[in-house]
Amino acid sequence: CASRLEPKKLDGPPNNPLPGDVWLILDQIQDPQNLGAIIRSARFLQATGVIISAKNSAPLSPACSKASAGAMEEMLIHATSNLPRFLRSASSNFRIIAAHYDSSSKSNSIPFHQLTDTGPNAPPTLLVLGSEGSGLRKLVKE
Repeated sequence: CASRLEPKKLDGPPNNPLPGDVWLILDQIQDPQNLGAIIRSARFLQATGVIISAKNSAPLSPACSKASAGAMEEMLIHATSNLPRFLRSASSNFRIIAAHYDSSSKSNSIPFHQLTDTGPNAPPTLLVLGSEGSGLRKLVKE
């Protein structure tokens, strides 16, 4: 009988990040098949790991595992109970990139293809993605 996979709790940023590390941060992805597909893509793209919101996120279920094609069992997957606080504490050691679109915003947004410091010597990066329906929560965007 296989035991249920649970993400490891992580309340602060990963210790000792290396140049080129990319962690995928998922803000309340609710569909287990979407979560599995994202984990599968993260594994293929050689992300260091995945961090999910502990609340209001899909569980690491058999449906998620099937959609991940086994990547869920191989990836480092953590959960954080307070994503906005987690991101604030990580800002000193990580570059944080949030995938967010707001046509009315005049923020410091840049297209992803214009990032100049990418590759193995890039600063450790957190790539933040929002939920299927509403995207990033307001407190996460801040």
